[in-house]
Formats: sequence, C-alpha cells, structure tokens
Amino acid sequence: MYNLSTLRVHRILACLRVIPVAGLVLLTLGASKLLVAEDFLLFKQASPEHSGVAISKTKAFTWQVGPWEVPVVRDVVAGPHFTCVLLESGTVQCWGRNEYGELGDGTTTDRTRPTPVSGLENVVRLVAGSHHICALVEDRTVQCWGHNGFGELGDGTTTSRTRPTLVPGLENVVGLAADYHHTCALMEDRTLQCWGRNHSGQLGDGTTTNRARPAPVSGLENVVGLAAGYHHTCALMDGGTVQCWGHNRYGQLGDGTTTNRARPAPVSGLENVVGLAAGYVHACALMEDRTLQCWGNNGHGQLGDGTTTNRARPAPVPGLENVVDIALAAHHTCALMEDRTLQCWGYNGNGELGDGTTTRRTRPAPVSGLENVVGLTAEYHHTCALMEDRTVQCWGYNGRGELGDSTTENRARPVLSFDPSKQGPQIRSVVCARTDSVVVMDSHCQADPKPISLKVF
Repeated sequence: MYNLSTLRVHRILACLRVIPVAGLVLLTLGASKLLVAEDFLLFKQASPEHSGVAISKTKAFTWQVGPWEVPVVRDVVAGPHFTCVLLESGTVQCWGRNEYGELGDGTTTDRTRPTPVSGLENVVRLVAGSHHICALVEDRTVQCWGHNGFGELGDGTTTSRTRPTLVPGLENVVGLAADYHHTCALMEDRTLQCWGRNHSGQLGDGTTTNRARPAPVSGLENVVGLAAGYHHTCALMDGGTVQCWGHNRYGQLGDGTTTNRARPAPVSGLENVVGLAAGYVHACALMEDRTLQCWGNNGHGQLGDGTTTNRARPAPVPGLENVVDIALAAHHTCALMEDRTLQCWGYNGNGELGDGTTTRRTRPAPVSGLENVVGLTAEYHHTCALMEDRTVQCWGYNGRGELGDSTTENRARPVLSFDPSKQGPQIRSVVCARTDSVVVMDSHCQADPKPISLKVF
C-alpha cells in the first residue's frame, strides 16, 4: 500500500479519501468514486468535472466518473447452469457455468458471484439458450456469445465466443427467443428469422439443415410473440392463435400428433392467447382470461393437470387463475400470480419448485415465503425471481454456482442471488488504456483499447 503523503498533488488531499477494499483501493472525491488496484501509484485531479489521469507502474489510463449509483435490475434470465441480470443501465452481469464462455467475460472460468459481461452496452432484452446468450441492443441489432457449435450465435461461423459478437446483417429486431442450440428473432415487419441447429426442423425453414446465419421462417407473418424450446419453436400470432414447429415426439407442437414439423403448424383449438412460453419438451399458453393451457411432455407433472400423461393438445391447468406471467424449464413450470406470489409444479429433485422439499408436484404449489415478485425465469433445474425491490432470489440446482450465492449447494427455498445495493461503485464512463489497474463494475471500456502515453509529473 502506497503512502499518499509522498504524492506531489497535495492541493487535493483535503478532499481525497483512500479506502482499502480486499486488495483494491477505493478513491473518493466528493460524490465520485474510483476503484483501482493497490499498485496504483499516482492520482491527479485534472478538471472540476472529476476527470483525471492515473499512472500504474508503466501504463496509463484516463478516467471520468460520476456519482455512485445503485444499479436497477430490469430483467433476469437463466440457462441450464448460469443466470444473468439485465440492469437498467443497459449492461449485463452473469454467474454460474462458463465452459463455453456463456458468461461473456472473456474467460471460461465458472463464477459463483455476478460478473459483468465484457463491453456490452445499451441492452434492452436478454435471452438464454442452453450454452449461449443473445442480447437485443437499443439500435435493434443483436449480439450473442457462448457455445456456437451449431451456428447458434448467427455470426456465420461455428466458433464459440467468450465475449459478445454481432449477428451480421440482422437489423430492425424487436424480439428474441433462444433455447438449447437455436435462436430466433422477431422482426419489425412481424416475420421471424432463426438460426442454429435444425435437425428437427426447429428453424421452420422447411429443411433440417443447420444455419450459421439468420434464415426466414417459412410463410409466417403477423407474429407478435415467440418462444423457443429444446428442439421446437412456437409463435404467437396477431389473432391470438399459436403456431409451432420442430421436434414433436411428446406432442409439444400441440397439433394432436407426434410428427415433427419443419414448417409452422397451428396448435389445435387454441384461441385468445396473450402469452406464450416453451420448456424443453412442453409448452404453455397464457389465456386472455388469465388461465393456463399446457401441452407436451408430462412425465414429471409439468403440465400441472394432476397427472403424468403426455398431451398432444392443450389442456387446462385446473384451479389456476389470475396468472400474469409464466416460465418453463426442463421438467417444471412456474406461474407469477396477480398477487405477486409464485406457484410452481413438476420435477423437484433439486428443489427447483422452491417449496422447501424435493417432492414432485403434479399440481401448482406455492413457492415458500416469496412475495412481491415482479418477474421470473426458469431453466433446466433452477428458478429465479425478480423482486419488487429489484433484488433477485433463486433456488434449485446449484452445482455450477448458478444461484449466485457464492456456494455450489442446492437450495429448496429461495436465497438472495443478486443485491444491486452491494455491487460496488457504478462508474458511468471510463476511457481505458491497456492496464489491469482499474476494476469497474459498470464499465464502458473498449474490449481492447489502444495504449496511450502520458507524461508523468
């Protein structure tokens, strides 16, 4: 730790405080804060706007900071073994498994605590597949990262990416859906474009050929919503009907058969739909009267009808009313109720239903002690809820740290996963050179900024 009294910038020492934090130093100047490594050697105030220069060993960077603001969580999404939050600032933080770079931090190191996605800004929507993530950006383009063995990142290659990469040629996007190894985009003209794995016809282009770039879904117009499952895809149409395509072994296309479809086919007898979600091999529709209809695989009771019988056509979830949102995972389903509580059902071997047990439920059961929920996500064997206070609570399987509670222990009840008030300084803008001396939670640094030279005074 250096001695500030040796610095030659004595005029600002009266308003400068240095607080050591776990191998880092938090420099505060009025309401502004900057977090740097302990090897930081020199600090100089350069203007009343709290701009300045800093020298660390042999490299330099310029900086500009604003007030420390508590980040606000806008949304939470989950993959099988990772979880991500979209912040109101338009940045993203992820934690959990990182085998293919799905956390987007430039590494393949698992994380049990939230970690910023590298160089990503102005995000308005976030979706997660099994091993990849895609972000819809404010300019209506799409950036994806993670596994790319089937072209699910849409960049024309099958090379996995540990940082966000642009889907080239895709513009005017207004919606996204992803699961397992494929991704779909809802366009401004209400058509769909899909890419990635296509062995079951899940891209809807009439073939079973994988696509490493976006390809139009055959003959589909007036789409207002979409959902992607394991190897199938569904679209909500303007008139409140639903069309699905892809894998259909368990009746997850809802057309009364178990025949795969490489083009969209209507879901049997379904009207007045206002919301749609897809699990691995089942799907559910939120109806205008706030009830649910589900179809597909029911081996663990995930359709919520009190049985374990598969359904090739939609069937109501008995006794469930006043539903406002739904989330489907591998073998369980959850519903957000009008009173801001959650009900979940289906497989529960890892505690993913959040009722304090590992007992399977074939009918909806309340999540233990959870109130004031405003959003939810479920994937594979864990579930997360966005709370009214903008914290995130998760439960279920935690073997890769996907619950974000700094452990790898499964949880049968909700635990705090993300607390925005404890995420540290939020630096609004930073112009960086190549140096590891600055640690930024809300970074606007370029992925590989050019080195700069500054005269040491």
